[in-house]
Amino acid sequence: MEKRHRKYLIRIIATVILFLGVYILEKIVPNLFSQVIFTLGVVKFNISILIYICMYLIIGYDILYKALRNIFSGHLLDENFLMTIASVAAFFVSEYSEAITVMLLYQIGELFQRIAVDKSRKSIADLMDICPEYTNVLKNVTYNVFDVTDILHKGRNRFTAILGNMHASRPESSITVSPQLIMQLDVELKNGEKISVVSDKNFRTADSPIV
Repeated sequence: MEKRHRKYLIRIIATVILFLGVYILEKIVPNLFSQVIFTLGVVKFNISILIYICMYLIIGYDILYKALRNIFSGHLLDENFLMTIASVAAFFVSEYSEAITVMLLYQIGELFQRIAVDKSRKSIADLMDICPEYTNVLKNVTYNVFDVTDILHKGRNRFTAILGNMHASRPESSITVSPQLIMQLDVELKNGEKISVVSDKNFRTADSPIV
C-alpha cells in the first residue's frame, strides 16, 4: 500500500475507534458527555458535540477544503460539495453520528477507488514494459539461391512461394510491410544456351500467403 493510501487508512481507523468508543461509553454511562462547555447563541456545545466535530474534521477535512475551494472557483455541485452539504446538514439537525457515518463511508469508498485505479495503472504500465520498444529483423535476406534442376520438367512449370508480413516496432511508430517477391530463374540448356526468366506483372499470382 502506498504512503498516501496509508494516510487515508489511518484517518479511517482513528475515526472508527473514536466513533465506537464514544458510542459504547454513551451506552454504558448515559449523559457522560452531556456537560455543556460553552454556548454560542442558542447552540450549547457539550463534550459530545466537540468529540464529534473532532472526528468529522479528522475524516473529512480534505472534503471540506475541496468543497470551499471549488465554491470560490465557481465549480459547484461536485461530490465534495454534495458530501459537505449532506454532512453539515446532519450536524444542524443534531444527527451527529449520521454525519460522521456518511463521511466515513464516503472516504472508505474513495480509498478503495484509489487503490483500484493505482492497481489498474500499474497493470497497464507492466504491460507496456512487456511490449518491446524496438524490434530488429533477425535475418535480412537480400536474395536466396535454390537449385531447382531436379524439379524442372518439360513443358510448363509452376513455382510457388510462401511470403510472410514483416512487422517493425519502434517507440514512435509501428509498421507492417506487405510482402513482395522478385524471382529470376536461370536455365542452362544441354546445348549450352542460357535462358533467364524474370518475374514481372505478367506472372499469375494468388491473393494469399502462397503466391
